[in-house]
Amino acid sequence: MLKFLVALLVFFLSFLPSTSKTEKKIESLKEYVNGTQNREIARNLNDFFVTEKIDDFKKLSTSAAASYLVDERSGLVLYEKNSNQKLPPASLAKLMTAIVVVSEANLSEIVTVKKQKTQPLDSTMWLVTGDKLSVEDLLHGLLINSGSDAALNLAEHVSGDSESFVALMNERARILGLTETQFTNPVGWDEPGNFSTAKDLTNLARIALKNPKIKEIVNKGDYSARSLNGRLYPLYNTNLLISQPDFYGVKTGTTYAAGQCLTFVFDDDKTTIVGTVLNSKERFIETKSLIKWAKENYTFN
Repeated sequence: MLKFLVALLVFFLSFLPSTSKTEKKIESLKEYVNGTQNREIARNLNDFFVTEKIDDFKKLSTSAAASYLVDERSGLVLYEKNSNQKLPPASLAKLMTAIVVVSEANLSEIVTVKKQKTQPLDSTMWLVTGDKLSVEDLLHGLLINSGSDAALNLAEHVSGDSESFVALMNERARILGLTETQFTNPVGWDEPGNFSTAKDLTNLARIALKNPKIKEIVNKGDYSARSLNGRLYPLYNTNLLISQPDFYGVKTGTTYAAGQCLTFVFDDDKTTIVGTVLNSKERFIETKSLIKWAKENYTFN
């Protein structure tokens, strides 16, 4: 659809007075339509989607150790702070867990819950050993209330053990071009060698949202998972922004080392913005400030 609209734009631009700038943009757009987009072409495309208010550009100070904000339509980076710094991802790692699960298992498959060793401060579904739930219901527990027990059971269901599953996570990270990311567990626990960046995690969220099921789940405020035995597992989203206008998803995370983390999407009638804050003191307040700042400093066409 985007390439169709760009093609129409090329058509209308061809009727403009001939200038070197116009001709360059037309050629760039043609290359985009033909699938040969590169960074220079992307920069030219930005002008049609979002423009910086240069005369009235305001500075921004954030408490987060790292932040990254991107316009989804154009790919233009709106804001970044230490965006390539390797930091603990906390439960934002569960986005990769979800991606691997949906690619390796059918949603209707039944998982027999096994007792898993979680950590004291973990968020869990409070799964009962021996109970039977679908992969789809466990995905809800993984993404809505960040259930670490759901993550561990899904990992074992897919790969037989967490170590083999983590190998799949890291293989997928390499395939997706997340070059500054490495996982050591499917939960997001603080461990040596378990790290990512605000940029990589934002791109991970963008990729995850291309899966319709993941996109559907992360936008739910609550859900009741039901086992084959009829046991209910009420789930409540840990993302407080989920009830705010124009915000949805994507994933929360908190550990001692990682601090408060959040990947998020802001989607109104003018733009779609995806971002990440890592090790923030007030992730929800800071996220709203980032969006407010972006709307004050950019015009979204």
